[in-house]
Amino acid sequence: MGESMAFDAREPSAADHATRIYGLEAEDLMAIRIFYGLLRWPAGKVGGFVDIGACRPIQSNNTWLLYNRGWRGVNVDANPDAAPMFARDRPEDIMVTAGVSAQPGVLAYTRFSDPLLNGFLSTEDVARHEAHGIEVLDRLHVTCRSPEDILTEYTPPTFDLLNIDVEGMEDEILSNWDFGRWRPSVAIVEIHAATVKDVQRSIAAKRLEANGYELFSRLWHSSIFIRADALKAAFS
Repeated sequence: MGESMAFDAREPSAADHATRIYGLEAEDLMAIRIFYGLLRWPAGKVGGFVDIGACRPIQSNNTWLLYNRGWRGVNVDANPDAAPMFARDRPEDIMVTAGVSAQPGVLAYTRFSDPLLNGFLSTEDVARHEAHGIEVLDRLHVTCRSPEDILTEYTPPTFDLLNIDVEGMEDEILSNWDFGRWRPSVAIVEIHAATVKDVQRSIAAKRLEANGYELFSRLWHSSIFIRADALKAAFS
């Protein structure tokens, strides 16, 4: 690293290692390091997020650590059971109970014994989960709204982070995203792919790249993109 990389050159401390994380792949800790390290946000600054496919308010959630730091945002999930949990644990957030798709309408939503797998899935995908011992609880008909419809009604005070985890519908959502109106600095997107090259070939990644984002980090299922202008400023 050259001198221009001095934004976070210190050795990790014991406190860093003791941080409790909630994201399945430490996406929440990565987000904090990106905003307060790489992008050089001052410690007291807070931002806003939109979490599509939020699932649960705390466990396996990528924005709970940010909420605890004072961030506030919009959580969207198709599961009607999520709303009371968010109302209890994150009363200062907005919770929207809806599916997200390119066009408004009603789609079949499958709920499993593992809620992280819930989604608008094909018969083949449902069968694959069942073959791995995951129980189907029920199937609901859920109203879906477009990203534009939801964000026009529920816009966070600031929009710095987009998190999308919707079991295969990420491509559809990002293909219909209005980047002219909503351009968060960071996007965390679940992209099921075997390699980084496969991620880069995905519709979601290509759509983000075409609108000025760079693939910054690949975890297991989650990929992190940073807006190119913000990334350039961080390294200047």
